[in-house]
Amino acid sequence: MSDKAKIRIGKMHDVGGVIDEMKRVYREMRRGELDTMEGKRLVDVLTAIRLGHMDSDVERRLADLEARAAR
Repeated sequence: MSDKAKIRIGKMHDVGGVIDEMKRVYREMRRGELDTMEGKRLVDVLTAIRLGHMDSDVERRLADLEARAAR
């Protein structure tokens, strides 16, 4: 089994889950277990996922407000 097959990826169904994963990456970089450039790449992707979750949440809330206003 390769090292990459052993990597645990947390659930990222919401912003909190993505932030937990970002914290895990940070801790691994601080401990020297993960190269900082690789960690930065991962955090960049996680940031995009987090922003996507936030955009989806705002879109859902706006649709809910518009539906209430239309009643």
